[in-house]
Amino acid sequence: MRADRVRARQGFRKPVVRGTRIMPEAITGSYELGESIEELQAGFPSLSIIQIKRLIEFAHDWDRRTRS
Repeated sequence: MRADRVRARQGFRKPVVRGTRIMPEAITGSYELGESIEELQAGFPSLSIIQIKRLIEFAHDWDRRTRS
């Protein structure tokens, strides 16, 4: 996902998808619990499957950067 599509909300310092209140951790948490990408897309219909896949990648990269 392009960096300009995910940004930290002021005061929260957690990334969100621009124009939404969706935090990547909401997607990745469900994904890690076994929810399929198609199920995630049904739960977040404003996001495409490609966006969800990129969010998962972004969140993993974000975790790596913030933990080091």
